[in-house]
Amino acid sequence: MHDMIYAIGREFVRLESEKPWKYSKVWQHKDSFNILTKKNGTDTIECLVLDMHMNLKWSWCQKPKKENQSPKQGNP
Repeated sequence: MHDMIYAIGREFVRLESEKPWKYSKVWQHKDSFNILTKKNGTDTIECLVLDMHMNLKWSWCQKPKKENQSPKQGNP
């Protein structure tokens, strides 16, 4: 039952506008990512849902490579 209520709420928000950056809550990961990367968000947005696993394919979002992990020797 709760899933139906969430789905209805999401549909109401989606009907606010055809442009995702004008929604009060952005539920689609793809829309959230596009809003953040294109910097076209507005003050209307209250919530973004973002799946970071989906975004790891983008180079700026990948984990940095670890360099030498050994502790430094001597006094700082």
